[in-house]
Amino acid sequence: MFEILPSLDEPVFWVLISALALGAVFGFAAERGGFCLRAAVEEWVTPGKRTEMFRPGSRTTQFLMAVIVAIVVTQVAENFSLINTQDALQRLAAFAPVSLIIGGLMFGFGMVLAGGCVSRITVLTSRGNLRSLWVLILFSLTAYASMTGVLSPLRLWLQGVGAQQAPAPTLSDMSALYTLGLLAILAAIVAAAALRRQAYIRDLMYGVLVGLLVPVGWWITTALADDGFSILQPQSMNFTNPAADLLQYVTIASSIAPNYGVCLMLGTLVGSFVSALVSGRLYFDGFGRETDPLRYGLGAVMMGFGGVAALGCSLGQGLTGMSLTSTGSMIVFAAIVFGAMLALRFFPKRR
Repeated sequence: MFEILPSLDEPVFWVLISALALGAVFGFAAERGGFCLRAAVEEWVTPGKRTEMFRPGSRTTQFLMAVIVAIVVTQVAENFSLINTQDALQRLAAFAPVSLIIGGLMFGFGMVLAGGCVSRITVLTSRGNLRSLWVLILFSLTAYASMTGVLSPLRLWLQGVGAQQAPAPTLSDMSALYTLGLLAILAAIVAAAALRRQAYIRDLMYGVLVGLLVPVGWWITTALADDGFSILQPQSMNFTNPAADLLQYVTIASSIAPNYGVCLMLGTLVGSFVSALVSGRLYFDGFGRETDPLRYGLGAVMMGFGGVAALGCSLGQGLTGMSLTSTGSMIVFAAIVFGAMLALRFFPKRR
């Protein structure tokens, strides 16, 4: 890959380098902070659970803090014309509520079976978790098949059911008061948890850091990428399309160049590996039961198809889409959480 990078146009070269750095920072922060939406949902379904690193509610407040920071900084940057997200997928895609809901439910249910959301699976793979490597491979295959392969007709049919030509509206486009109301609700939840000492300062700090990465991603793919001739579609933190892109790049690297998503994934793998290495959490961890490959594999397939049908994963919609205050992203986020809650009731987490 590094032999290809210098031959690219200078703006593209710096976009890819920036994506690598962005992924590395996220991977380091996510590994250190245990950033994961599945873990946050689990705190509500199984209250009172506490581990050596986390207390009940810690990862919930961490994720919500990331959402708050992502919304505030993205909206401010957009207002000052530092970024331009008008052509982002979450803004332009036709509103298909059936596909968003079903895709979100499948993704949420699948991430419980698989032991984590896609970003968490990527991080755990770097730590030597063979279960996560199995999930990541199957997820990437399914996502790729859902985008352009044998599953694409089913995905296209689902996205056409009840679809409207107009995109889902955003709260910021309707009224700034709606955005302020959403921020007030999220801030109240975080403040209540912090007052009850359900989160360490460390959790909130990592949440702030991850939240800041979202507008940085928007800036990389808009302001930095705009050279007047070729402009990337605005994107930020998302692991569904990038996982499929990485699979494609690994298999046919001699005929294609790396893109933003590939570099984001590679950076995340490197950053989480370094974090695990320096903290002594680098070790091989395989399957514990004969039925585990089936369970984790089913979760990977559900996440792969669901993530494409819902136009994003827990980060692509639950964090990046939320930074735009997209109502479509809010629907997906709610569906993911509900799907995870259902799965946790019937399939408790196994290690």
